[in-house]
Amino acid sequence: MGQNHPAVQEDMLIYQLDGRTQMITLDTSEWYTWLVTASTFTFRSPFGTFTARKERAGNKRGGWYWKAYRRRGGKLLSAYIGKLESLTIERLHSVAAQLNRENGLTSSQVIYANTPGGFSLPALSTAAPARVSHGERTSRLMKVRFFNLPSQLTSLVGREQDTAGVCALLRRSEVRLLTLPGPGGVGKTRLALAAAVELYNEFADGVLFVSLAPVRDPHLVISAIADLLGLHHGTLKDVQHFLRSRHLLLVVDNFEQVASAAPLIEEVLLACPQVKALITSRAVLHLQGEHEFPVLPLSLPDLHTLSQVPADDIPDRYAAIGLFMQRAQALLPQFQLTSENIRTIAEICIRLDGLPLAIELAAARIKLLPPQALLARLSQRLAVLTDGARTLPERQQTLRKTLQWSYDLLNAGEQRLFRRLSAFAGGCTLEAIAAVCGLGDVGGEDQTSDVLSVVSSLLDNSLVYQVKQEAEEPRLAMLETVCEYALACLQEHGEAEDIRRAHTLYYLSLAEEIALHLMNGGQQLRWLRQLAEEQENLRAALGFLIEHQEVELAVQLSGALWRYWVNRGYFSEGRYWLAASLELPHAGKRTLARARALCGAGDLALRQGNYQDATALLEESVASYQELGETRGLAEALLHLGLSLASAQGFSEARALIEQSIALSREAEDRRLLGHALDSLARLAWKQGDIEATRALAEENLQAAPQLGEIRAQISPRKLLATVALVQGDYARAADLAQELLAISQEVGDRESEFSALYTLGTVALRQGDNAQALALYNRCLNFTSETGSMRNSSMALARLGEIAYEQGNYTLAAERYRESLSYAGTFEDREVVGVTLLGLVRVAKAERRYWRAAHLLGAVETRINVRIDLDAMARVAYERDVAALRTYLGDEAYTRARDIGSRMTPQQAVAISEPAPAATLNASPVYPDELSEREVEVLRLVASGLTDVQVADQLVISPRTVQGHLRSIYSKIRVNSRGAATRYAVERRLV
Repeated sequence: MGQNHPAVQEDMLIYQLDGRTQMITLDTSEWYTWLVTASTFTFRSPFGTFTARKERAGNKRGGWYWKAYRRRGGKLLSAYIGKLESLTIERLHSVAAQLNRENGLTSSQVIYANTPGGFSLPALSTAAPARVSHGERTSRLMKVRFFNLPSQLTSLVGREQDTAGVCALLRRSEVRLLTLPGPGGVGKTRLALAAAVELYNEFADGVLFVSLAPVRDPHLVISAIADLLGLHHGTLKDVQHFLRSRHLLLVVDNFEQVASAAPLIEEVLLACPQVKALITSRAVLHLQGEHEFPVLPLSLPDLHTLSQVPADDIPDRYAAIGLFMQRAQALLPQFQLTSENIRTIAEICIRLDGLPLAIELAAARIKLLPPQALLARLSQRLAVLTDGARTLPERQQTLRKTLQWSYDLLNAGEQRLFRRLSAFAGGCTLEAIAAVCGLGDVGGEDQTSDVLSVVSSLLDNSLVYQVKQEAEEPRLAMLETVCEYALACLQEHGEAEDIRRAHTLYYLSLAEEIALHLMNGGQQLRWLRQLAEEQENLRAALGFLIEHQEVELAVQLSGALWRYWVNRGYFSEGRYWLAASLELPHAGKRTLARARALCGAGDLALRQGNYQDATALLEESVASYQELGETRGLAEALLHLGLSLASAQGFSEARALIEQSIALSREAEDRRLLGHALDSLARLAWKQGDIEATRALAEENLQAAPQLGEIRAQISPRKLLATVALVQGDYARAADLAQELLAISQEVGDRESEFSALYTLGTVALRQGDNAQALALYNRCLNFTSETGSMRNSSMALARLGEIAYEQGNYTLAAERYRESLSYAGTFEDREVVGVTLLGLVRVAKAERRYWRAAHLLGAVETRINVRIDLDAMARVAYERDVAALRTYLGDEAYTRARDIGSRMTPQQAVAISEPAPAATLNASPVYPDELSEREVEVLRLVASGLTDVQVADQLVISPRTVQGHLRSIYSKIRVNSRGAATRYAVERRLV
């Protein structure tokens, strides 16, 4: 691992290690550590240049020291520097100046340009300045190799790929001008500096860094470049003449405030064929041959998958978090990333859009504010993110000043549109901009031109960005940090109320238009995707209407979104908005909009298992539609009401309502509604326990689905048929249907149906003995429930996780999972979900030989489930075996008494039952030897009777793989390694 050509330039050591450029600041511990193993380096400064070598006295008795050498005119000059600890920046400059004086040279022949704010160039000729002609001065300057990149006291985080990308572009022969556009505070300057360091050795005449931060007059841009080249008061022609034969990288920083000077850069490049320019600017330059490399915010995590990433990998994987941690630990060394604060820190970085400046300002608050307190204050980012480093430019010392700098560079029309764009949430289209922001009808040619012109300017100034997507029309968005500043400007100008209202009315109109398309069928995927894109805008519009108590419009908008919420599986969110709208004070007048909203609210309540709420809402919707004479709405409300009553065991009334809905659908010639009604008949048959009727109806509906052009018609029959297959023990068929359902739901973005598919696949894996696969699938299900807010689904997933724990013999964990599942029981009315969870606790109690408790729980189970349809085939066999075992252990009389008492208990009462002590009424088995579990004894007995693994699996309704797992555990506990030895063990201990 060699170090090639180490060089000190200004106060920075630059060298290669394993093919990568390394940088160390002088006078630091890293510098002196490097010197221990180094043998030579080159030093360049405004006072001269030399090569330093580590040497030792010839007699080998003395210690190591460093000496400087310089060859000029055939003469080798040298100077003693000192021992390692003496190599300070001041000492190196002093030695360089000494060698320079001894050779009678002026500094401009051997140095690079001075760093702004650093060392100044010495006079061109200290001996006789009056004798130096302009030509001689230029001649001497032609021998300069430039390198004046400012030193950085902090490392660059998360820009490795960007640095490589910039370098790759600048190495291409056709790329002469590369602009790094990006919003304020995104790190354009640091990226440009990193790329320049990498490229320094590839430009024969070095790198010249020009900061335009202090320059406001475009006419002074060339003067700034000329001064750094040593051409004091130089003109454009002087710069062109000087650079014409130079191979140089020109790095120009902060070009946005002098954008009108951009053509001058083009003229320099045209006249100087070996010069390349790297420009940082908040706005692109629009020059010939300009290439762009947009500087984006740092990478951010997805909160939904963050928990799946090892904690130690997070700072490296997500640069925004890595930067926050590095800057926070610089102020508070003991600050660590922990399981308790990791999500909060991720949320902080997300709230700050991954902007490095914002993250650094936030990290600076960590000494005072713990992460949670800091996050809570970020609703007012602009007020919190202040007090940047004093040495930063003033515009970067607070987030507000950084954004104000960009805002002030816009003209009045651009500022107006910038402010008004803050009304949008999650992005918007050009059409929406034109409609909401007062730029007229986007369909007209002049208005389209106006919108495109002003939006393009904001895009060029990095104040908006184009969302990556496959769409016919561009979609634009603002970073949340930028949007907060724009909103503050909107409020200061008194425009907020009018613009928010215009925004709300536009999205109300859009929602109504799409609701009509969804109701009529055809291209549903397109319309659902459009609503998904506008989801944040729709939420903002609903919030505005509810905040202002505009009841009619709120009811209209929430009702229009009902089918979207159903198709996306957002049941909890839909219920929230519909309830908030319907609960607003109103005159009591029945309207079609209110009837639709009531129907939607009832449908969503039904889908979440809240049948009493659903029935009340749907009865009111039916009454409204009947009074208003709206046939199609009435047909839809009737079928949902029928299903709600069926869930409460009101089968006769339910069938009458569904058949009435079918008749109305046929009268209205509405194929979509007719399909829904026939699907409802299949669901009614299922509720009644008629498995064959359910299967036949669902198969018929599935065949008819393609002709309806309705996504729900593709989804609902597959759910039913997969459930039928599980009950009938056809696990392969269930898996096939679940895979089809998964593909459709993922395409549509239906999280509820995706949950259903994964849940079914998890059940299949569990029954096939693949506990690892089942565990992964049920954990995915649980993650979905946190996104959709479905308490019922949470309960279902937790119960399955409890079953896996039980199968693995971890009864304590199984009981915890089952109890957690039951904690959601009060949020829905699906008795079978609660019953299945209680059945899990029956099995745990039985395994722990608490048979009295198990029988009570079993009584509570049997009043809540229909064993024929609520348990799949293998679960049903296990249930029957457990019932028989409990009856045997307790005896008929005790078993019947305990079960009858349990049947009258609430779930909470049943769970609270404890085993009587002493348990005189129980015919309990003795404690098994060597800590064998009940299931292991069952396996051992069957093996001892001569059955194979497959036969044992058939007897116990488990997989052969599970049998093999039990045998490994048994062999380990009883310390044998063969079936014969295990059989002898069972016989000797009278287990058979």
